[in-house]
Amino acid sequence: EAARKLAGDLEQSGATVVLTAADVAQPAEAERLLREAETPNAPLRGVFHLAGILDDGLVTQQDTARFRRVMAPKIDGAWHLHRLTRERPLDFFVLYSSIASLLGSPGQTSYAAANSFLDALAAHRRATGLPGLSLSWGPFSEVGLAAAREVRGERLQDRGMASMSTQEGETSLAAILGRDETWVGIVSLNVARWLDFYPTLSASTFFSGLIGAAAASASAASVGHTHQALVAKLRATPAQLRIGQLEGVVRHQLAKVLQCKPEAIAPQIAFTSLGLESLTGLELRNRLEAETGLRLPATIIWTRGNLSSLARELLDRLLPESSETRPPPSPGETKPKAKPEVQVEAKTGAQLEAELRDRASAMSEEALLAELAQELDEVEGL
Repeated sequence: EAARKLAGDLEQSGATVVLTAADVAQPAEAERLLREAETPNAPLRGVFHLAGILDDGLVTQQDTARFRRVMAPKIDGAWHLHRLTRERPLDFFVLYSSIASLLGSPGQTSYAAANSFLDALAAHRRATGLPGLSLSWGPFSEVGLAAAREVRGERLQDRGMASMSTQEGETSLAAILGRDETWVGIVSLNVARWLDFYPTLSASTFFSGLIGAAAASASAASVGHTHQALVAKLRATPAQLRIGQLEGVVRHQLAKVLQCKPEAIAPQIAFTSLGLESLTGLELRNRLEAETGLRLPATIIWTRGNLSSLARELLDRLLPESSETRPPPSPGETKPKAKPEVQVEAKTGAQLEAELRDRASAMSEEALLAELAQELDEVEGL
């Protein structure tokens, strides 16, 4: 329906439009599409590649089949069009990439990687004297993958990435096509808000270039200020009320993640029963990092398990001395163990493997995936 509407709009402007279905990830289909697209009186003069699909999930949940599903229309499709047209005198070869390739996007490793290929392909074409332009689009409010999933658009908006209208996109496209560019990012981004949500990015030279080194330093410093302010507020609060105060912090952020009313979240309800899963759990962790100024492990949401337990863990991290005087844990909550003294013990590979297997079997799937994601994050940061 959307394609027919677009065709009608183009025909009203004087264009001749032919609609055909083809999977450009398949070489034969791509060849057929090009044959049907041109006539002796109307040779092919340009290509727009817009194909794409999503299959979100943490990298630890991905497998070859899921990666392949996302990459095929982007990588294979674009490459076939490049290969089949590189001997033709094209005026333009435009690839619709995503802002995910420029800024990254939690849970979209395959999608970001596939779009990064488009960016590289545009650069490759330009380096060989061929036309090539990759456009890393932000979300649209009316069309596109973000618009198809309303909650995704709302979450991006809350993080500081506003959706564009189709009119804004058309205006941007018209301006860019007239310039000598290879790769352009088009997004309405409140960088300060984005850094509030992803505070660790403040140290990135990429973001310091966007907002200035001084502003980046101020953003990084604001994380420390947030931590100090919250600690001071907790210390000024009677000990018996501190847990309730932090429960309110967690409840507020969890309600935003789940798009529900805060009062609907009881302290003892398991996060999994509320519908929290890997990606939304990671989002909650990120929100709590920004709210508290703490660096929190990816596993904390699942090892704590519910609002009350998580609030107690945050209190222990913000005010370590409070764990000595706080009320006993609620029923069903595991009391945090005191940190043991560090001891070094030599173990064989078989012993270590057995211990890891036992530890993994005792963890929930969400906790195990979160811990693997945490380990990958730490490796990437080295």
